[in-house]
Amino acid sequence: MSANKYEYLHVLQGNYGYGDGWEDLCASTKRKEVRDDLKAYRKNEGGSYRIIKRREPNPNYRGE
Repeated sequence: MSANKYEYLHVLQGNYGYGDGWEDLCASTKRKEVRDDLKAYRKNEGGSYRIIKRREPNPNYRGE
């Protein structure tokens, strides 16, 4: 089975109000894992959070 050209990631980002803007906190191909991480961050830390989708080149893609 061939690999897709891209990997589609769900990325959890946090903004802590220091002027740096949004920082990547974690990423996964499974949305549920990121949602669980979001719950943990909201419980243990302050700040604003969001989940975005990102497309990155797949390192396993051979172009065949």
